Amino acid sequence: MVCLSLAGAGCTTKGGNQGDLPSNFLKVSGTEIRDHAGKGNPVALRGINLGGWLLREGWMDPIGFDNTSSSQFMDDYGSRTLMIERFGEQETDRMLDYYQKVYIKESDLDTIKKLGLNFVRVPVFWEVLLNRKGLLKDNAFDRLDWVVEECRKRDMYVIIDLHGAPGGHSDGYQTGGTLGSNLLWTDPTCLEWTIVIWQTIATHFRGNATVLAYDLLNEPVADPKGKYSNSSMYDLLYQRVREVDPDHIIMMGAFYNFDYLCDPDDYGWTNVVYQTHHYMSDNRGDENGQRGFMEGQLSYVRKYQQLWNVPVYPGEYNFWNHPMVWNDWLSGLNSYGMMWSSWTYKNIDSDPVNSWGIYVNNTAPTPDLRVDTPEQICAKWDAFSSDNYQYNETLANVIRMATME
Repeated sequence: MVCLSLAGAGCTTKGGNQGDLPSNFLKVSGTEIRDHAGKGNPVALRGINLGGWLLREGWMDPIGFDNTSSSQFMDDYGSRTLMIERFGEQETDRMLDYYQKVYIKESDLDTIKKLGLNFVRVPVFWEVLLNRKGLLKDNAFDRLDWVVEECRKRDMYVIIDLHGAPGGHSDGYQTGGTLGSNLLWTDPTCLEWTIVIWQTIATHFRGNATVLAYDLLNEPVADPKGKYSNSSMYDLLYQRVREVDPDHIIMMGAFYNFDYLCDPDDYGWTNVVYQTHHYMSDNRGDENGQRGFMEGQLSYVRKYQQLWNVPVYPGEYNFWNHPMVWNDWLSGLNSYGMMWSSWTYKNIDSDPVNSWGIYVNNTAPTPDLRVDTPEQICAKWDAFSSDNYQYNETLANVIRMATME
């Protein structure tokens, strides 16, 4: 992927922080997150990720091709490239808007609310907001505004997660939307576009109490050829956000672990949360092994919560088909006053060992972007609304019980 010039990129404004913040505005106080802008009561935050919605990953959603034989296209950027080449940017955006309206609906947020959860983490790909010339799209905030408003109606919060930055930022993982690319650290235009994205988001949602936090970069992996470490990149983005929004919580990822992040006092960061991800993908069927991993991770996150006096947020994890391990993990996090969100809400995966979501196991045919017409593609996407998946009752019950603690 090659990033282009920034010509014409800019920000939009939607409201602002005028006077006192509303009582449900959340801020950090020590290791806790409290209402009344950090001066009220601690808030127990329990949520889930909306993976596969505003950033698509071929292994878990109907991205639109044969994943097994076309792995080079198993990312959001490659999928969009193929669609743009066939249909043009305007039609591609129209089709993806259709997909997004099918994949997550108001009924999905009702389901999440009924589980007792009170926030969603929304992974976002940069091309939701900017086009390939670096210009803000006319419909850039359509889905984000929608989910923020619908969550407001349900007394829920939203974390906006830049899961895939321009050029990629995660050592080329497909989870960042661009397989095999990690240009953020070395390409000045990719970095400037990322700054524009965050200043635009922060300006747009400044003062909006439903937005819980800005999650600056998902799972960053610094390129040693660049001049930024994970911490210095986070500091750059933190400063740019704070220029336009002094109030919202900012999240940094301790990825791969806390060795790649610094004490917040080193940079003078305030109102920040450190996010962690927890997966042991080997030996998924080994309950004892998963339990040992889980117990070690509980001790690890607790250590840094206390050492650095900062809220720690396990934002992604999976303990597969071991409900008692899940239960003890969530109970442990609750006892530490930590917020949490599992990965993910829905997943086409049909392997019962994996237990990847509340909705799983959708074997409907995905579109073939190489030959299908726009009408055929959208018709196939219709099969991926949540009512066409299997409801994972076991995992749902574990999560529901954890929200009652």
